[in-house]
Amino acid sequence: MTAIATVYWYSIPGNWILREWDSMQLDFAGTFFVMWIHLIVIGVAFLVGLVLLVLENTYLRMHERSVFWGPWVSRFTDLFNRPAFTEGQKKTIKKGITAVIVVLGLSITAFSAYFDLYAPAIEIRPQDYQVTFNFWAMPRINSSYDPGTMALYNLSVPYNTTILAELNEHKVNLDLTFGSFTPSSVPDLVAWENACPDITYRIVLTPFAGLASLLSVVQTTVEAIMPYEANGTLDQWKGLCFDIEGIPFAYNWNFTTFDGAVTLWDSVFDYIDAKSDERGKPIDMECVSVPAVSGDVVFDGDVDLQKGYTEPCYSPDRWSVYAPMVYRCWYEGTKPYGSPMRAENPWDTSYQVYNCLYALAGAHPDQVGIYLGITNTSCYGRDLPQPEAISWGEHTGMFNLMRDVLICKHFGVKEVTFFLLFDAPENEYVMGGVFSSYGMDFLDVMNATVNTNPPGRFDIYYRQSDDKIGGTLRSDWLYDLSMPAGITEMVALWVLAILSSILVERRRTRMETRK
Repeated sequence: MTAIATVYWYSIPGNWILREWDSMQLDFAGTFFVMWIHLIVIGVAFLVGLVLLVLENTYLRMHERSVFWGPWVSRFTDLFNRPAFTEGQKKTIKKGITAVIVVLGLSITAFSAYFDLYAPAIEIRPQDYQVTFNFWAMPRINSSYDPGTMALYNLSVPYNTTILAELNEHKVNLDLTFGSFTPSSVPDLVAWENACPDITYRIVLTPFAGLASLLSVVQTTVEAIMPYEANGTLDQWKGLCFDIEGIPFAYNWNFTTFDGAVTLWDSVFDYIDAKSDERGKPIDMECVSVPAVSGDVVFDGDVDLQKGYTEPCYSPDRWSVYAPMVYRCWYEGTKPYGSPMRAENPWDTSYQVYNCLYALAGAHPDQVGIYLGITNTSCYGRDLPQPEAISWGEHTGMFNLMRDVLICKHFGVKEVTFFLLFDAPENEYVMGGVFSSYGMDFLDVMNATVNTNPPGRFDIYYRQSDDKIGGTLRSDWLYDLSMPAGITEMVALWVLAILSSILVERRRTRMETRK
């Protein structure tokens, strides 16, 4: 058992904490050293146990006793051939058999599910409302690829007239990936509004100079847009979007504490609230981040997970919508469009979407959004066989995507974002845009299936490896145990275990003495 504990502790998740020292040292120096201390203690216990095991087995062999079956017999068959057991031996055997039966009975269901021998069904009941479709989109309506890339991957222009008409017909929202925005960018918005008068859009912003520059970036953008709203040139701007990942959003690049970065975000939200009042309607604020830390504060009241992630994304809790990147599909295999799933490396299933939304909806029930992707890769692949177990629909990448949207409606997600609207070459693969991948009727088919005529219910199936949230919360548990209160708790449990063992041994000795 000590050996198993050593392997478990070091690999999941102790080893991760040790390897991530560079990014964790600002707030988790205590955790780092506690992990090492625990690893050393377990390692020493393992070595001591190994020495005792060798000595005990050597002693048993010297006395011609069975190493595996213990000192009562010299081989397994002697269990059936030897004379009757003593009363004490009978009681010991009975207790052992009872304990094994109880443990197996209590754990067989959990172990079967953990090792994917049994997949419990989970009922999905989409709620009755019209979900809005959103897209991660190139910022300019005349955006294109360089000629070499277009020829290499046989790409067409991202937005032709048919695509623009479809976007407008279905009144979609677009997250336009400007990164930085100035008054010179306004004509791009005017072009979108002229071509698609029924859509809305957010501006995606990135503080390329670091998080400390964020307020200035936001102010520049809002001050550039609002005068054009006031004079009637623009009227479809919905708000701002932040793709919170990477160095620009890392608090330890510009700040010495996590709380300092949160204070900066509070100043941004204060500014947005004031401008919303001035504008006469809210400026939408969308947080696009990882799903794993969505339950951080709700789980135990602190921000350990976000500190480990290094990017404040769910603190402060003032966002209009949290749209985590639930990318259960990714490019792999044959380039550029991938190849069928390999049995030794199965693709994630719809349970991952369910698992992430379950955590997010539990923590932020009124702010739930999502990014689904990557379109036309692996489990969303248009031309790839789809082996995932289903109870409704067809075994296709498009139906996998539609089932995941229906899971979103089960949790009341008002806006579902598809990643991507356009083809995006990366690492010699092509992440497929929805229209070029699934057809120009993509939105018609999607809307008919998930909004107009959705199924009343269907089942998806549990898979342990798709529980992305559980492992992250386990890390949070370790962070807490590495704080003074957690260390005190662990020491108290160790002392209690030692005292309990002493008391049990004394009671057993007294009972044997009475006999």
